[in-house]
Amino acid sequence: MTEKPTNDIEKRDLTRWYMQREDLEAFYYEHRYISETPIHYHIGFNEIYLFLEGDVNYHIHKENYKLSYGDLLLIPAGIMHWPEIHNTTGTYKRMFLWISQKYIEKLSSENTDLLQCFSSGKTLIHLSGKEVLKIKYLMEELIQVKKGQFGEDVLRASLLSQILVHICMFLKDSKPQVKHNSRLQTIVDYIDGEISDSALSIEKIAKQFYLSKSALSRAFTKDMGITPYRYIAKRRLHMARQKLSQGDSPLNVSNSVGYSDYSAFYRAFVKEFGQSPASVKDTAD
Repeated sequence: MTEKPTNDIEKRDLTRWYMQREDLEAFYYEHRYISETPIHYHIGFNEIYLFLEGDVNYHIHKENYKLSYGDLLLIPAGIMHWPEIHNTTGTYKRMFLWISQKYIEKLSSENTDLLQCFSSGKTLIHLSGKEVLKIKYLMEELIQVKKGQFGEDVLRASLLSQILVHICMFLKDSKPQVKHNSRLQTIVDYIDGEISDSALSIEKIAKQFYLSKSALSRAFTKDMGITPYRYIAKRRLHMARQKLSQGDSPLNVSNSVGYSDYSAFYRAFVKEFGQSPASVKDTAD
């Protein structure tokens, strides 16, 4: 059986931007997030998430999934995602892996590209009962591998390779994902396309889609789990961090993501990431 996390583990930040290991990290959790809606993304590593129990909608950028037992999420690096937890008193059980891009490449071979798990365009697979048990067992075994034990590196590589191979096989047999609320997705696409415009506002978006501000806000919040204002703020900072990690200057980045006032950008960035924009290039992969 997988060990339940201790109180110390429960306090870990599960929305951190970097892995603490260079290859992979494995987790099992039953507690809820302390923060209300931890919108986050990962730099340089991918996530495999197995849902086991709870009342949760999961958002992967503009996709929204009502999760049920056995749903497997495949979240590529750099993609915004967040849970929308409806029952704040009930259990929220999930297992997930954080895997560096380089480690997956290392485990791949000329005949077996394990990165297919994250390049297929599918972000959700609903596993059968047998498939859930298979992936859950392998994840549990991976979590139980102790740091420094004999054969640690071989065991971790073997177990992860099996998980990735099984997922690639599941992907080939899985049905196409059903797209929900195409109008909302069009609104999100519009926001993403106009994010560099400092004049972008709820009023402008509502006018574009012939909606009132209140109707837009209600519909957006209902389906996305966050307000359009918060989405715009998070999206701007998300894009800013990506641009900074690619070597662009803080001032150029500030202007390119819709901030007309650099000091406002600086304060928002430090509040979000706990570091200054200029320091990103020192920690980027």
